[in-house]
Amino acid sequence: MPMMRLNVVVTSKPGDGLMHYSFEQVQYLNDLGINAKLIIIPHYKFTKETYIEALSEKYIHMKNVYFDYEEADVNLIMGRSMLTLAYKSIKDYDKKNKLTLRLLFKKPLK
Repeated sequence: MPMMRLNVVVTSKPGDGLMHYSFEQVQYLNDLGINAKLIIIPHYKFTKETYIEALSEKYIHMKNVYFDYEEADVNLIMGRSMLTLAYKSIKDYDKKNKLTLRLLFKKPLK
């Protein structure tokens, strides 16, 4: 039986507690043997480097963190705000991030 692939999608700002909680959950799931990835869609006011810096200040490693679309069986959002933040400000995202959001959210969300 193939292993399930899981994405935890984050659209919040770099200092958001829910982003850090999502990162911790991804690490825990991987420790349990579940193939989980944190997919960060940077808020339009911040860069990838800002997110990397925010996580690096708090955690030892940056395993399983991605800034682009990754195919998965399930895309999980840890709070309604992760979906509504991106939806409300979709016009402010660049084309690459808009495409990534559409690819991630085309399947049913859990």
